Amino acid sequence: MKLVYGIFLLFAVHRCPAQIFDTIRASFHSKPKFLFQIDTYNSFVSKEPANTFGIRTGLEFNRRVRLSIGYYNLTSDIVKQKFISGVFANDTTLNARLDMNYFPVGFEYIFYNKDPWEISMPLSIGAGKSFFWYFLNSAGDKGRIDQKTVLLMTLAGGAQYKILKWFGIGAGLGFRIMLVDNSSINENFNSVIYSLNLRIFPDEIFRLLFHKK
Repeated sequence: MKLVYGIFLLFAVHRCPAQIFDTIRASFHSKPKFLFQIDTYNSFVSKEPANTFGIRTGLEFNRRVRLSIGYYNLTSDIVKQKFISGVFANDTTLNARLDMNYFPVGFEYIFYNKDPWEISMPLSIGAGKSFFWYFLNSAGDKGRIDQKTVLLMTLAGGAQYKILKWFGIGAGLGFRIMLVDNSSINENFNSVIYSLNLRIFPDEIFRLLFHKK
């Protein structure tokens, strides 16, 4: 499956018109604009619905190119029974929740950007951890099991419509590929990703509040 996606990416890059590369190159000569966005997307983990929440910050060039870094975290309740040894007085089996958090570095090319519409293709590669966590005590302290480093890639096509300058709706469709997976966890994180949500742009709110007239 990874080979198929790799061939797809190579083909896409090979067929990409030279004009796009010229636009990207020219965009980096423009003055950048600060970017901060709240982001969410839906996916599947071993056929179970899984939601991911994230924030990202970076720079936008010429309303055509965005470079960003962020933090994303799996938010869905995917619970499995895990055998816990050497933690409590007696070995036991507990309900543990699957989690994954990662820090992506992103590149986004904006094909069309004329208010109120925007059409783009974001690509990101992120590194983080996947693991199961469980409660250690009634105070809410948590323990982790099966934690290992992961490396993943997401690629999607998306569109958004700004209802107001700082508020809009967005939709996207793409895929998530685990480049380095957690061998201690059986769940499959390779998945189609999709989104249909409200979008708030905190950077635009900041500009509206503090823009010098």
